[in-house]
Amino acid sequence: MKRIAIIGGGILGATLAHLLSLSDVEVTLYEKTQLFHEASSKAAGIITFQLYLDHDYKLTSASLSYYRRLREKGYELYRKVNGVSLFDKAKDGEHCIRVMTSRLENWGIPYKRYEGRSLEERLPGIYDPGTLVGLETWRDYVLDTGTLAQALREQFQERGVSLLEYEPVLSIKEHNGIVEVESENNGVEKYDYTIITSGPWGVRVAGLQGKVFIYSCQAQTIKTNPPDPDASIYDYTDEIYIVPESRNSIIIGDGCRPLNQPEEGLNPDQNITLGVIEALTTRFPNMEHGELASVWSSPCEVAMDGIPYTGPVIGQKIIFIAGGLDGYGIMRAPGVANILVDHLIHGEPIPWIYSTEKLYQYPKPTRIVINELYNPGCGHINTCVF
Repeated sequence: MKRIAIIGGGILGATLAHLLSLSDVEVTLYEKTQLFHEASSKAAGIITFQLYLDHDYKLTSASLSYYRRLREKGYELYRKVNGVSLFDKAKDGEHCIRVMTSRLENWGIPYKRYEGRSLEERLPGIYDPGTLVGLETWRDYVLDTGTLAQALREQFQERGVSLLEYEPVLSIKEHNGIVEVESENNGVEKYDYTIITSGPWGVRVAGLQGKVFIYSCQAQTIKTNPPDPDASIYDYTDEIYIVPESRNSIIIGDGCRPLNQPEEGLNPDQNITLGVIEALTTRFPNMEHGELASVWSSPCEVAMDGIPYTGPVIGQKIIFIAGGLDGYGIMRAPGVANILVDHLIHGEPIPWIYSTEKLYQYPKPTRIVINELYNPGCGHINTCVF
């Protein structure tokens, strides 16, 4: 039986551990604090198919299938909502709307378009300068990460996954075809493979600085009535999302800033909070009296092309890394985990678009050019440009 160590207990590491255990692999999951401690515990829980990139449809579909299988075991992981994307024709142009609608049509996802009075009736309180367009779909979800964490804990016990919490890893070394993992309390253990899934911290461990951008993800909880308590709103013009947390509170993001070290992203930036709230109240003036309840911040990371990566660390054969979720861990992580399981267990090659090799094909980036590479002239929520 193969022994595999996973370093990092966020949503990617945890779902990977679970999926590997279904293939009768002996899995040990190391986490320096507790399961889902950083960005995974603070995610807004968005699952949507209102996406620009074809690969995201595939990853989101695979991830949703994974969550549905868990739900069949009795875990109420998510609730169904509608999704409304907003575009400003004066800023985005009809081009972006056509790109989105063509994607939805290609993927067989029905939608409805709103403009003028119909948009104001659909989202009461919205400020429309006369150029807004809304696209609504009915296949969105909001996932509860706390319930997911509990489900995975129970699955770990059932499948024999060894979860080592509050167990910082001190070193990872490849020696004679075996990976030696030394941790603070567990000493040195030997594995056939080790996979680093610790997000921005993994970038540092794997020596990927300069190949991957590290930035802060930040979101705010506002006590106010949502425009629609059963709909998530994605404003592609102002690059914010609005997720109904309850009947009288919402979660809003985005806002990001580049980081030199991951630790810098643990402290919220007041300027980001103010900017996001300004964007919110400009779009929905009736929310200006909402009360800021909480703010969280966590470091995130994204590859040059905005697409997740996984595969061997360059120069290694049995030490792997997986990352580049770009703040979309809920939608991408199980899909990325599937790719890695197919490779390690079934011998399937990792598609180049997801491979670590691609990271070394780009020149040293000075800014993210995902819009120019994959989506000319259109916005992309949660991608920083700096």
